[in-house]
Amino acid sequence: MTVIPYMKRFTLLLPLLLLSVIALAQETKPFNGKEHYKKRTALFNSQPIPAKGHIVMLGDSHVEFGNEWGELIQSDKVIINRGIIGDTSTGMKKRALHACKGKPSDLFIECGANDLASGISSKEVADGIISLISTLRKISPGTTLHVNSVLPINESFGRWKTLKGKTDTIPVINLILQRYCADNGIDYVDIFSKLVEPGTNTMRLEYCKDGLHLLPKGYEVWATELKQRECFAR
Repeated sequence: MTVIPYMKRFTLLLPLLLLSVIALAQETKPFNGKEHYKKRTALFNSQPIPAKGHIVMLGDSHVEFGNEWGELIQSDKVIINRGIIGDTSTGMKKRALHACKGKPSDLFIECGANDLASGISSKEVADGIISLISTLRKISPGTTLHVNSVLPINESFGRWKTLKGKTDTIPVINLILQRYCADNGIDYVDIFSKLVEPGTNTMRLEYCKDGLHLLPKGYEVWATELKQRECFAR
């Protein structure tokens, strides 16, 4: 019986081990936020400037995963999805000029979860969204802005570690935004209260996919609230 020395055996096995690692990496395909951001912005830049009178949905993954908002809201209006997974109010400020191309009649803002996940305070999150609002108003003063509340979360899934303990922080952010909008004549869209369990700040399980993102039923609730806006009726 021939005995293969340890180092030689290891050398023979090394290519197989490397192939296994590569196969596993290909199978899992971890999400690359920077690459996705580039792809989304490249897609936006490749699209023609829409005709005047369109509506923009500017946001993070909640907006992106809404896909065809015109179908969701059951509106014939041209509604453009400008959502990017993982984006923040700061990231959206960088995209503000592009979001306002063609001077949309209405623009809906949705963000906050990723800001909060970065570890900043509720006031800092609200300040970032207010800064975004101010930027958009300067770029396109003729556009009517609508500010969606920060959406609730459900920590029972235990998935989003950076949002641990943030359930009761979100209403604080929303209160600041609601007051700011009231003081400045901006439409505040309260989605938060429609998605939570009564008497709590926790997103209802029937609306929640993973503790953060929405199931189709959750989008139906959101769309029902948006339908009440005049811009979708005229």
